[in-house]
Amino acid sequence: MLSPNERARRMNAVKRISVSLALKDGERMPHDVPILTDSLIQMPNAPTAKELDAKKPIGTDSKGNRYFIHVRQDGRGQINIQNVSGLDRTIKFDIPEHYLPEDEGIPFDAPLFSTPLGYKETPLDHVTDSLINADEKYPVYLAQIPTFPVREWASFRDAIAGGEMAVGRFAFKQESQLLGLVADKGTQHLHMFFALLFPAGPLIAVALGFLFNFWWFLGLIAFPVIAFIGAKRVYNNAILRAAMRDERTFCFLFYCGQIHIVDHKNRKSYDWPKISEAWK
Repeated sequence: MLSPNERARRMNAVKRISVSLALKDGERMPHDVPILTDSLIQMPNAPTAKELDAKKPIGTDSKGNRYFIHVRQDGRGQINIQNVSGLDRTIKFDIPEHYLPEDEGIPFDAPLFSTPLGYKETPLDHVTDSLINADEKYPVYLAQIPTFPVREWASFRDAIAGGEMAVGRFAFKQESQLLGLVADKGTQHLHMFFALLFPAGPLIAVALGFLFNFWWFLGLIAFPVIAFIGAKRVYNNAILRAAMRDERTFCFLFYCGQIHIVDHKNRKSYDWPKISEAWK
């Protein structure tokens, strides 16, 4: 059972997260907030704007969506987004510690920053914003991918963990710029090392062969093979790790054709080129 002060702290954190979401018109949660479920239902009776405002939403975005916030019994956060068309979207999430105010006695209606504490825009944020504006089909959530068998991120992760579904690499080509959007610096540097070793390896092998021992000439073949296998392994592992990090990154990599999904239960596979072609 949460104390009144702890509930107030968590309500302020949820408020900060809600403000950030509203600034993006509900299209993207802060990247460091772990989403548990994200569901959308159609209410039987669509409310009027006056009825929604009477419920005192925490805010309204540029599309007219009203935002309502809650702290659940287990201490997790919840945001409900409603509009006059009758759509009710419910997002449940864990509240990261760095979103919680240090002062437990902070009043719920205290002035807040327009962007949550701890949130930093990333290069991937800017790329996905551009894709959202450029392509109306770009999926921000699993529920926006046509024919996709799972609609909620938490259910998808459970299916992956249970072996019912699997994420695999789809594209053969390795794109260093894309890797820079989803991988850490260490992974990027390691991939760059193998990429440079591929053309430089034979030159190094020849130099070492003349300087030390003719056995180094085997590097003419060995170094490019090592570089190719190493770069491929580093790239594939980085993409697959990033795909399961959060829903936003998964949708980005799926849209870019970097990954595909295998549904073992129904013996089907899903990839964006196939889905987008059927969408036309």
